Amino acid sequence: MFNAGKAFVAVQSNLGVSNASLGELLDVAPNQVARWRVNPDMKMSVVFKVCKIGKIKLNDFIKLGS
Repeated sequence: MFNAGKAFVAVQSNLGVSNASLGELLDVAPNQVARWRVNPDMKMSVVFKVCKIGKIKLNDFIKLGS
């Protein structure tokens, strides 16, 4: 089963950025980043932004969450 939070954590780890830094890149508050880290689902618009920032393809993001 796909878990977007798990994939999100992997991308953040690969980037080596804090919640605050990633929040700035995504134009959201750090507490929103913390919420996304534990949620199994998120909006596709966020997924696309994370993929762009992480320089990964959507398929790779999905694999990270599997």
